[in-house]
Amino acid sequence: MIKIKVLSKELLTQYITEIKEIVEFYPIESKNIWSKDQYLYDISGKWIYSNIAFSDKLQVLGFILASEKVTFNVHIHKWYTKNNLRGQGIGTELYNFLCDKAQQNNIQTISIKVYKENSQALNYYKRLGFIEIGEKIDSVTNLIIVEL
Repeated sequence: MIKIKVLSKELLTQYITEIKEIVEFYPIESKNIWSKDQYLYDISGKWIYSNIAFSDKLQVLGFILASEKVTFNVHIHKWYTKNNLRGQGIGTELYNFLCDKAQQNNIQTISIKVYKENSQALNYYKRLGFIEIGEKIDSVTNLIIVEL
């Protein structure tokens, strides 16, 4: 059984080691390793839109870190599930939880950036309805979903 909760600063502090382990498993993340302070940095909407998935034994299964980027937009900074649990719907449940929060707060778009060579993630986001809106020089592809 999966339980999704809003990721408060307290929960993030409590589970920071497990969260960092999930992220650091993925080789693509070697380009963008965050410190504990970066994870805990306060930014508008972060403690509203970020969420975490737990097993019934309170193991961290995945999480989304998101914040308000501009008016009526939420940006996903980090979105991960444990590697051995990918394909089991955890990421989609996290995303649906975020979408519900966004709709409650009249958010119109959700955006995310992804490395172009991360084709598995890119394809997954597109299946969820994200569309490509541009590419940056550092091979990061900008994706945005336009309607909630």
